[in-house]
Amino acid sequence: MRSSKIIVIALSISLYAQLASAETIQVLVKNAKNGQPVPNEKLSIQLYGERDAREYVTDKNGIAVIEIKPTDRIWAATEWWITCKKLANSPAQPSDYVLANDVLREGVTLSNTCGREKSEPIRGKLIIFARKASLIENLKR
Repeated sequence: MRSSKIIVIALSISLYAQLASAETIQVLVKNAKNGQPVPNEKLSIQLYGERDAREYVTDKNGIAVIEIKPTDRIWAATEWWITCKKLANSPAQPSDYVLANDVLREGVTLSNTCGREKSEPIRGKLIIFARKASLIENLKR
């Protein structure tokens, strides 16, 4: 009986430590052509080393809030729009991932390969640009 209590306490402490190390970041999706936020956009967030991506939907301000550890590496992509960023290769390579700690400390803005809009990094935000998919691109999905 005593050993099971110790195990429960140890597991509780471990879970608390994992939750305590989690941080909140925002992923902001902007229209590559005009810089406006993209509301209700489905996002896939892949953490380096995890098999499955996490899915989110941006709010009316184009923001999705995610919990993440500072040591995690993030790969973000839009689902319904076309993500406008330069990739090293496909599928995503380690160099395509962003360190969460960089987002937390300074903010990160990915390159806009579909338009001229730019955005300065904002602490705590990962900013990505996207463009509307054409009819042909949507049919290929």
